[in-house]
Amino acid sequence: MDTPIAKIIILGIVAVLLVAAIAYGSGMFNSAKVQGNDGMVQLNAQLGDFTMAIFNDYDQKTVSGTMVTSAYNQLKGRPYGVIIKTCKGTWVNYNAVLSQFSTTNPLTTIPFSGLTLNASTKQISTTVSYFDKDSASGNISYVLDGTGDQQVVRYNQVTTEMYKNGALNYVSSTATFSSYLIRDAGDDIIGVVFVQQGKHV
Repeated sequence: MDTPIAKIIILGIVAVLLVAAIAYGSGMFNSAKVQGNDGMVQLNAQLGDFTMAIFNDYDQKTVSGTMVTSAYNQLKGRPYGVIIKTCKGTWVNYNAVLSQFSTTNPLTTIPFSGLTLNASTKQISTTVSYFDKDSASGNISYVLDGTGDQQVVRYNQVTTEMYKNGALNYVSSTATFSSYLIRDAGDDIIGVVFVQQGKHV
């Protein structure tokens, strides 16, 4: 069967098999792509649920220092501020930098209106359930870098003192903190405040 007709038949069969193999491979690729996209949608939904579960743990709760540092680590790189006040230290805004009445100037006048320092006991107490658009502080948003469509949230990930024993802003694992959520004008959660319980300097 070395005739030209036999060669044409063999080439035709090879071509059909090749087209079938390409079609099968393309179908498998598209199926995997759809499954991959579905997996990403599910993963993003799970991450959103995970984040909201984190906030449930810090909504008007008393937590340990270990939970405070854990909150920072869980939210690191995500658009949520983590504001911590130790008894000896200053107010520090970690992770996403938040602003009051401005999108360029970081919060420097903490405590918020809902937090007050009792002059005689040196204890910080709160008169609001969380800090939001309805409190006198109001209008809390992100500090943005860049211009126009290129604006991005500013982050502070310098945490040396948070972990350095003896530093003023050190978060001791055995210390206790009161935690409160921060919401923006749209009522979305944009951060968490942790205030160490005890006498403040």
